Amino acid sequence: LERYKRRHDHVLSILAQWIKDRVGIESVLFADLSNPNFNSPADIFNSRRPDIVVQQNNRLVTLELTICHETNAATSRDYKISKYMDLQNKLLPGFANFKLTNHTIEITSLGFISDTTTFTKQINIDPMPSSIKQSLFKSTVSDLYSIYCSRNSLDS
Repeated sequence: LERYKRRHDHVLSILAQWIKDRVGIESVLFADLSNPNFNSPADIFNSRRPDIVVQQNNRLVTLELTICHETNAATSRDYKISKYMDLQNKLLPGFANFKLTNHTIEITSLGFISDTTTFTKQINIDPMPSSIKQSLFKSTVSDLYSIYCSRNSLDS
């Protein structure tokens, strides 16, 4: 499972850095990464942490990343929507009155990326550029190859 977590976190770091570079100074980005450059969603939620949270004034906009097989994209999206449906109830007291909206992004094993237009509009940034899509594609496919090559290894 560690191989899959590394792939997820690698893709998540690309997304988080892209968003961080685009949101204004009035926004605060939280990303579920072990990286000192990002605040942790654990600062906002008492359980269930989405991958990315953008705080803008009294609003929280989440983005939950799923990397899945092409045949599971819709099912994976529906699962994440259901999983985070009651996220408003998981807010820590300091954020309890914030307006919360949830979004998902699905990236398939072969690098197909779901539409993020609703998310980008809500946080007032331009749509995902092709350079980021290319980085996500390369990362996903490269990590898939690495997972395949080490599938019989006990230490990865």
